[in-house]
Amino acid sequence: MEGFTFATTVLKLTSYKFELDTPLSNKHLLQLEKHFQGMYYLLKGKIFFTFDEQEASMLVLMNNDLKNYLENLENTA
Repeated sequence: MEGFTFATTVLKLTSYKFELDTPLSNKHLLQLEKHFQGMYYLLKGKIFFTFDEQEASMLVLMNNDLKNYLENLENTA
């Protein structure tokens, strides 16, 4: 949590918040690490924050469905 607080208060980075219906599986965590270029933070497995505006925009276009977005990234890679 200290890293997230540092990024938002000291560095004043904009974060984009997404609520997850269910926690991410290990497979999705690996996909997240593989495909996300920017910083992100996962809070208790239920709230996902990204600091990358482009990734946030793509998630909004995917109806805030992170799992589906990660699956699509995996299939197009």
